[in-house]
Amino acid sequence: MFMQPKRPKKRSWFFTAACFLLAFFIPLGIGCLRELWNFLDEYQISLPENIAQKGLELFENRDIEILSQYVDYTPHPLDRSSSLGGWLSEYLGFDNEQTAYTLIPKTGSSRQKRYVIARDGFQIAELLLTPTGKKTKRGFDLWELSDIDIASAAGRYGMEAVVPQGIELTVNGVLLDESYLIDNAVPVEVSGYQDLGPEYQPICLKYRVEGLLEPPEVEAFPKDSSSCSLEEAASQPEETITHYQVIRYAGQDFIDTAGIKAEFAAKLYARFITKDAALDALIPYLLKNGPLYKQLYSFSNAWYIDHDSYDFQDLVMGNFILYDESHYSCDISFRYIIRMGSKEYIYPSAYTLYFVYGSGDWLLAALEIK
Repeated sequence: MFMQPKRPKKRSWFFTAACFLLAFFIPLGIGCLRELWNFLDEYQISLPENIAQKGLELFENRDIEILSQYVDYTPHPLDRSSSLGGWLSEYLGFDNEQTAYTLIPKTGSSRQKRYVIARDGFQIAELLLTPTGKKTKRGFDLWELSDIDIASAAGRYGMEAVVPQGIELTVNGVLLDESYLIDNAVPVEVSGYQDLGPEYQPICLKYRVEGLLEPPEVEAFPKDSSSCSLEEAASQPEETITHYQVIRYAGQDFIDTAGIKAEFAAKLYARFITKDAALDALIPYLLKNGPLYKQLYSFSNAWYIDHDSYDFQDLVMGNFILYDESHYSCDISFRYIIRMGSKEYIYPSAYTLYFVYGSGDWLLAALEIK
């Protein structure tokens, strides 16, 4: 028995047409989707908001290096090289990690668009966008960030210092010259000289520096073998000008010379009080008509009891302060011992001596008992 071979089935025209349509429209759909995607992509690229968003990211990323290029800033000769970054960081709030920045559209036209950068509700900068002059393939205008308007860097810090002669000042490592000297004869308030006439008042120099972006680093240096200390005066919490007083201490060469006379004058004063020295012996060491001169002329030591002997022990001298080339003071202390028969009386003594240079010699103007 023979089997007849099966006849191949004929594909229907519908199946063939469907395959043809699929083969045609699938690539066409994919092409359309790709075209739509490219269209939307170019549209997004051309939106000025996206360019402004990149400007906002400069603030969010705390990009001081780039943002500092947009600050209107004329460097002060005494500013540190890093001062602009410090000023910008403070102004924009970069020191606070919690600071948030907001982008706010301001104005717009076909030629330029502006956006505000706000921090805590306050405007801190403004972005300017302008067309590049180029277009995408599909004719969309392209924009660019052409400028960032940040407030001009304005220095509000500075310093003022009263300085004795013979001292140099540096601000941020730069030596101050005479252009910062605002007064070359500032009276110095020193208790030992208050009762002297104007011609005997010590005077100092006053320097002032203003307009720095950051609080300055101030240092003082003597020109000779003396030394000095820089003391900051009390100021108000909101004050941005720091006030300094420089104290100059004599070098050892000066102390070795002036100390001999200071010691002798102090001992002579103690001896005069106890009737162990006459006023005439002390007068040559005194500034005529000075406070101590007047005081001793009206002082009577007749009440002091006669004694057998006196002695000085444990003498200490120091704190030689030079106010200017004609005024200095020093401290001296010792135990002044008075002997009366078998009895011994000990008087701890401590003085501050104030000298004035006049007639070619140092003269004792005032003596304060400590």
